Amino acid sequence: MNDTNKDSSPLMRVFAAFVGTVAVVLAIVVTLSLFAPRFLAGVAFSYTNNVSLALTLGRGHSMVYTDIGSEYFGGSLPYNAQLAGKFFDEAIQRDAENYLAHYQAARVAFVLGDISHAQEHIGLSTSLAPEFARNYYMQGLIYGFAKNDEKAEAGFKEFIVRAPEVWAGYVDLSWIYFAQGKFPEGLALLEPVADTFVGIPWFENAYGLFLMHQYRYTEAGEQFARALASLEKMTPADWGVAYPGNDPAFYETGYAQMRSSIENNIISLSRLTPQ
Repeated sequence: MNDTNKDSSPLMRVFAAFVGTVAVVLAIVVTLSLFAPRFLAGVAFSYTNNVSLALTLGRGHSMVYTDIGSEYFGGSLPYNAQLAGKFFDEAIQRDAENYLAHYQAARVAFVLGDISHAQEHIGLSTSLAPEFARNYYMQGLIYGFAKNDEKAEAGFKEFIVRAPEVWAGYVDLSWIYFAQGKFPEGLALLEPVADTFVGIPWFENAYGLFLMHQYRYTEAGEQFARALASLEKMTPADWGVAYPGNDPAFYETGYAQMRSSIENNIISLSRLTPQ
C-alpha cells in the first residue's frame, strides 16, 4: 500500500502541474481574447498563418480584418488584391472610423484602377488621421493618375514635409512637374537632396532627366550611369520592395521596364551631345 502511494505521488504531481499550466494558458487566452483580441489574433497568425483561427480569436475586431487584408496585399499570404479589398471592406463595415482600413482600401482601389473609390477612401482616411503621412503620398498618386495635377502636387508636397527622408515623395512629385514641362521646378526639387539619395535608381534616373532638360548633359550622363549601376545591384525582388501593393508576378517585367527606361534615356542623351 505504501509502495503504491510512493509510486503514484510523483505522477500525480506531474499531472497536477500539467493541469495547472493548461489552466494558466487558457486564462491568458481568455483574457487576451476579451481585452486584446488583435494581439492574440496576430500571435496566432504569426505562428500558424491560419486565417480562420486568427479571425476566430480576433472576435470580429475591425483591425484583425485589416491585418489579414494586408497579409494578402504584400504580406505573407499569396498576393490577392481583390480578396484583400474584401477584408478591408469588412473592416470598414465593422468600424467606419478605422482609418487604416480606408487607407488600404484606397491602395487596393488604386492598383485595380478604381480611381473614384480610391479618392473616396483616401479622403476618409485623411480626415480620420490627418497626422498619418502616407495619406498624402497616396493622394499624390491617386490624383496624379486622375490628371489632377494641382491636388497631386499638394499631396506629394505635404508628404515631403512630413517624411523628408523618403525618396519616393521627391521622385513622384518630380514626375508631376515633368508631365507639365516644369523642368526648372523639378530640378530645384531634386538637386538639393541628390546627395541624400545616392544609390536609389528611381531618384538618379529622374534627376538625370531634369538635368538633361536643363542642358546639363555631362551631369545628366553621370546620373544615368549611376542609375543603371544602382539598378544592376538589385534583383527584381529588391526592386519590388518599392511597390509593396503591386503583384509580385509583375516584378520581373517592372525591373526590365525600368532598365529599358534608363537605357533609353542614355540613348536620348547621346543624340543631344557631340560625338
